[in-house]
Amino acid sequence: MDAIKSSITAEPESSLLTVHILELSGESGLAWIPRTTSIEEVLKDTANCVPNFVFAGSEKLKSEDQNSYDLQRKLEDRYGMPTGILASTYWKSNGFFGCSGSEMSCHRTWFLFLVKTYSRDDTGKDSQAHWYRMGFFSSWSPTGRRSILCLDCPKEFRTEICKSLDSSNKQSFSADPYCFHPHILGAMVHTYDNTIWRIHDFEDALEKNRAKSGERADFKFIHGISRHVIHNRENSTVATEIISKMVKRHGSFVSRINSFQEAAREHVREIQDSLEFHHGTLFGFKCRCEALQQRHEDEIALAQSTTLSTDSAASLKIAATMKIVAIASAVFLPATFISVSLYPYLPLRY
Repeated sequence: MDAIKSSITAEPESSLLTVHILELSGESGLAWIPRTTSIEEVLKDTANCVPNFVFAGSEKLKSEDQNSYDLQRKLEDRYGMPTGILASTYWKSNGFFGCSGSEMSCHRTWFLFLVKTYSRDDTGKDSQAHWYRMGFFSSWSPTGRRSILCLDCPKEFRTEICKSLDSSNKQSFSADPYCFHPHILGAMVHTYDNTIWRIHDFEDALEKNRAKSGERADFKFIHGISRHVIHNRENSTVATEIISKMVKRHGSFVSRINSFQEAAREHVREIQDSLEFHHGTLFGFKCRCEALQQRHEDEIALAQSTTLSTDSAASLKIAATMKIVAIASAVFLPATFISVSLYPYLPLRY
């Protein structure tokens, strides 16, 4: 684990695209070994059948120069990525899942998650939001390449994957094309959990510091929390649907493994159980987001009611003051008018 962390924080080498790799090595008794290299070296190694996670950024892949275009075409061929998947139409969406090929021979998947995270600030007033759009492209064959390309994953996310791999069943990577997915989903669930609890903290702070009678609510702050709540409900809903499609596709594979050896069937069933577990957990997060949104809407209604009461009280005070002014005017204004009108007729005395 320490070796993996040191690899994550290592300075990248000069390359068109630097990648961090976690690969399963038999030299250390089937352990996950980290290394940093260039994408060019990864593409040259066509005979590598060792299961591996390849972490990279997408920025250079989406550039408009010829080198980036050529590299994108090579990755599309290597991982079976749909043509144009990195274009804004797909890449800027809030999530997707797709796959191709038979799970018995060569199977490829592609999926994307959108997450909005926040810096530490329990009140929410000084918290900075960060958007992460993470794309994953896997290519698996029982006798060939077993790799997943992970784009734009933050360091914390990669660390969670490393923790998961430390206790993983290494044999499953030779039995199931979805061997990578439980580790990705486990890290994703951890990320969503932290994000949704941060929104929960913001809502708690809003309720503890709500406007009292005679005070006006801070609607600008309330609006900011509303945006966070809505975004996280959207993201968790889409993520739940993505995993649902993944579970359904893998479930069809589970129904066709009768010809496998018992050990291989057990590995496949374990992965199905893990996918369903993560799906259920994220569904719970989705329900929590819905409850937070309802809770926030109730808080907005209360803030509006409090503000209206405050404004009504202020209006009554103004009305009372105007009434006094009106009475004073009614009493003194006629006498003033009469005295001014008679002034020219008064005898002058010197």
